[in-house]
Amino acid sequence: MAPVPQAAVRMDGKRVVVTGATSGLGAVLAESLARAGAALVLVGRDPTRTESFAQRLASSGASVRSHVTDLADRAQARSLASKLREENPRLDVLINNAGALVYTFSTTPSGDERTFGLNVLAPFVLMEGLLPCLTASGAGRVVNVASAAHRMGTLNFGDLDRRQKYSGWAAYSQSKLALLMITYEAARRHFDRPVTFNACHPGFVRSHFGVEGAAGMQGAFLGAGKRIAAISPERGARTPLYLATSPEVAHTSGEYFAKSRPHPSSAASHDREAAKRLWEICERRSGLLEPAMTVG
Repeated sequence: MAPVPQAAVRMDGKRVVVTGATSGLGAVLAESLARAGAALVLVGRDPTRTESFAQRLASSGASVRSHVTDLADRAQARSLASKLREENPRLDVLINNAGALVYTFSTTPSGDERTFGLNVLAPFVLMEGLLPCLTASGAGRVVNVASAAHRMGTLNFGDLDRRQKYSGWAAYSQSKLALLMITYEAARRHFDRPVTFNACHPGFVRSHFGVEGAAGMQGAFLGAGKRIAAISPERGARTPLYLATSPEVAHTSGEYFAKSRPHPSSAASHDREAAKRLWEICERRSGLLEPAMTVG
């Protein structure tokens, strides 16, 4: 493994939540932040891997807590947010890194299509559920790991779960567009709070992401592409790490970054009316807003 990238500044005394923290990009981010002195809260889905990774970081002197949660299930995501609020009255950084590309239609116990549940609703629940803790920091940061795939995404408001005609790639690209839109909307809605909201494209990262579950020519093509053209997780971690730590972006909010620089996102991602509609759907679905309080 290549050396992990160094954080822009020391993070001593800072508490950071990293989801999808046990492998690939998330593991590199967690290790980099631990070396910078951050107190980590790791969120993973696999109990064995989560505990093992947390113990490895703790053995090197890092302050680490871990939670095992299937974030695709909105009920579990809400429960996690509640636990994190109790344990961490103040949080400095939330990195929503967990995500998936699901090739076969499936739903979570809460009834959501799994891609939408994990890639959109979970970040929404954590952003909103942990907002008081991030505000208490006085300089909170939310970093949402998005993707250039958002450019191929379209929001199907009549069927966000893609039940009528499912395509794993269509569901994934839609979810990354939606994630970018709720990032921008959060920055607009919470402009008066000391919390920044930004998203980033880490690059085409060499990992198991998207390979598991891919079959036939699709799996062969993706696997070959990762071997030939993909960048290392260490290189992919540079941009989210920059957004989480650099003083240069301490007051930057509502932006999309690639290669540690602001980058134009698709025209669709800047549709404010669609973003408001999506936000209200996320509020209802996540259970953070009671049905009687919703609009429309």
